[in-house]
Amino acid sequence: MLSPATLSVLLSVIAVLATAAILLPSLLFKLARPRLAEHVDAEPALARPRSGDVDGEKRYGQFTALGFRPFGRTIESCWFMSPIKLYWRSLEGERWLTSEDRRTFVSFHRLLREEPVRFSVVSYFDGGGVMRSACPGAGLLSDEANAFWRTENRGVEPEQLLDRHQRDLEALHRRRGLEPRAMTLAEIAEAERTHGTRVIAKAGQVSYGLINVYFVTPTVLLSLFSVASRAPHNLATAICIGAIPFGVIRLIVIPFLRRRRVLRSHRVDLTAD
Repeated sequence: MLSPATLSVLLSVIAVLATAAILLPSLLFKLARPRLAEHVDAEPALARPRSGDVDGEKRYGQFTALGFRPFGRTIESCWFMSPIKLYWRSLEGERWLTSEDRRTFVSFHRLLREEPVRFSVVSYFDGGGVMRSACPGAGLLSDEANAFWRTENRGVEPEQLLDRHQRDLEALHRRRGLEPRAMTLAEIAEAERTHGTRVIAKAGQVSYGLINVYFVTPTVLLSLFSVASRAPHNLATAICIGAIPFGVIRLIVIPFLRRRRVLRSHRVDLTAD
């Protein structure tokens, strides 16, 4: 059995560590802002899917048959990803193909190893604009004010996606007079970093609500109760107990829901069970 003094020290140490683990990422996200980085491997051979990736090889072959050729790979990483995530790195990076004139690009990536490969057709414009036609997409919307145009398509083949992208380019040209520009892989990485930082900063604000609901509120209520009842170790105990619901949400519920959402995004009929 632990002595009361030892238990008090142990609870205090756990409370400090829990508080730092929960609140430090949120503080850094607020003060330092997301630090998204793009590592560029401008080696065409790296655009090929990894060995054994049957679905990736299939899509790679379909796009090369449409005239695209390997361009290289980029790997994203981000410090201060969100108020609840200190660091993130892309699973396999993003593999790139390019048209002959380097004005239209194809990218492949995955969010989960067990999902089918995700593919996009992308064009860039002078001034930093981006148009992306994605299959299946991640629930992101166009943001014309920031020159970011996006369509998300489920259950389409590469030729269909490319046709949709070209029609959208023509419509944008008629509306805004914009023409795709030729890009190097380094320029693509910088454009993706700029737009990705904007998306991450906006999406991350939602996570503050999780901290307030599942950590701050339970901890405050338990602290008030322990003070009123004069229970021992009131603050440390309240923090330790208050951290439990947040830990369950952060480590179990969110990964489960994310995996479920990612796999469901490939289904054409989202109303099916």
